[in-house]
Amino acid sequence: MANLQTSASLFLGGILSAAAAEPLLTEFETARSAFTHNAEMDFDPGQGSLRVSKFEIRSLLSRPITPLDGLKIIPMAEYRLTDLDFDGISSSYPIRDEEIHSLNLSAVAFSKRDDSRWIYGGWARAKMNSDFQDIGEDDFKFDLAAGAGYTFNPDFTLGFGAALVNLNGDEALYPGIFFNWNATEQIRVGLYGPIFVVHYSPSTLWQFSFRTDLGGESANITDSDGKSRAIVFESYRIGLYANRRLSDHIWLRAGAGITLGNEINLTETNGDERFGQNLDDGMFAQVALRLVTW
Repeated sequence: MANLQTSASLFLGGILSAAAAEPLLTEFETARSAFTHNAEMDFDPGQGSLRVSKFEIRSLLSRPITPLDGLKIIPMAEYRLTDLDFDGISSSYPIRDEEIHSLNLSAVAFSKRDDSRWIYGGWARAKMNSDFQDIGEDDFKFDLAAGAGYTFNPDFTLGFGAALVNLNGDEALYPGIFFNWNATEQIRVGLYGPIFVVHYSPSTLWQFSFRTDLGGESANITDSDGKSRAIVFESYRIGLYANRRLSDHIWLRAGAGITLGNEINLTETNGDERFGQNLDDGMFAQVALRLVTW
């Protein structure tokens, strides 16, 4: 579960690191649509396999809002559709093919004053993760995160953050550290908790990166007995990506790599595990269209 739930503090850490650089927040897209496919992952142990496909679209809802001097607020919305496709499983297997829908509304607030090297931020999200069969209170979750970063020089920022997730359910606290380092004009290195990025920009038209990030999903579902359960897929991606500028603000990204730590679980709504299945390592591919503009 930790791989899924650290996303709040990681995103916050990335925002704080990017806020220390110029131009402001260009690493984080104004809008993005992406499709990712995890190839067949065999059960380990057991008979069967799982393929996972995910479509996602995310957009900021406005330019940064500045209610006070030095304070900016960014609202955003996101939708994800994750398809879990099992193959070769027995009729008694407790998890079947599922389509998971995720709707998220969130806001990031950060403060950076010209006379200070410190950056402070907060993050809040309301989300609905469901199979849309029987929507109830278990389908809705609320998360909070906070963090602080220190700009040692224009090229290096170090900070820390923590996320408090599932405030209305099985809540948990996850800390994380982050840094952002512009090693040269072409090379940037960043760490946001378990997300690690090495980014190379040889020209204004091309960007290449090595990246590790989270690839899981979770949702509330209704099982065959009509009971509310949580299905959790965990995965960690390591990949290489290429970005090509198509116009002034539109980029096309394609990437591929391996997935590690793959696991599918079925739990009670209070977090108690009912069933768990480890999966072999696998391969993934991703294509995305990104809009980067303010």
